[in-house]
Amino acid sequence: MAFELPEALNIANQMDKELKGKKIKHAIIDEKESASQLRMKMINLQPKEFTSTLEGRTFKSIHSQGKGIYVDLGNDLNLIFGLETSGKLLFHKNIATIPDKWNVRIDFTDSTALSYRIIAWGWCQVLTTEKLIAHRWLGKEEVSLVDDKAFTFQVFSNYLDKYASKPIKFILIRQGEALSGIGNGYLQDILFKAKIHPKRKARDIAEDERKNLHSIIKQTLKDALKLGGRDSEVDLYDKPGKYKIILDKRMIGKPCPECGTTIEKSNILGSTCYVCPICQK
Repeated sequence: MAFELPEALNIANQMDKELKGKKIKHAIIDEKESASQLRMKMINLQPKEFTSTLEGRTFKSIHSQGKGIYVDLGNDLNLIFGLETSGKLLFHKNIATIPDKWNVRIDFTDSTALSYRIIAWGWCQVLTTEKLIAHRWLGKEEVSLVDDKAFTFQVFSNYLDKYASKPIKFILIRQGEALSGIGNGYLQDILFKAKIHPKRKARDIAEDERKNLHSIIKQTLKDALKLGGRDSEVDLYDKPGKYKIILDKRMIGKPCPECGTTIEKSNILGSTCYVCPICQK
């Protein structure tokens, strides 16, 4: 799986408490493990440049935005982490606990360390603030989906209207937009609870359904955040979350928890969805 808003926000908060103020002694990219990410520019600096750019810098503060984790390194420089498929971002009290395989490793002057393991797709970008703002996906100033004051129903409804002809799945998992942070993991539960099929177009979702969907998005993500994210993901200390997804691959062929109809698997917009054909319309 991958970081989504609850996991990213939880880890960012842990990092801010644990790593803020720490000075970087060594910054290393494993060139062999990171060959594909370097080639595709998902890791945007080559190993030598990464080392020379980061060593001596300090973690000033850490926050999350959408599905990403953003580290302020001071002097207009930012380090961004984001897992699109699977992996781990882990804190180590000493280098002896660092796993054998990692893509990026940061050792601090107090002998603690941070390791970042990307399985397939994942970001590790070092960007000036100017380049971050201009970045296609990472620089968009977003509305937090767990902020009641910012993520109002009107903001949400206007966003649906912007993509009125698009399926609701496309809209909710679209990244680099004002409303980001949901991936294919939480999407399943959100649409199941809202009784909306992933293929349904935004223009066909009535106002009362929109209000219910808006409420479910906020509550689902808040619940997951309180529980430390999904039980299929781990936090900064390698501890799994306690949020149990309702619909995932474990439910294929099993009865819907609401009506008893067999849960179906289908490919929608390039990724798998799990749907109750009776409850979700």
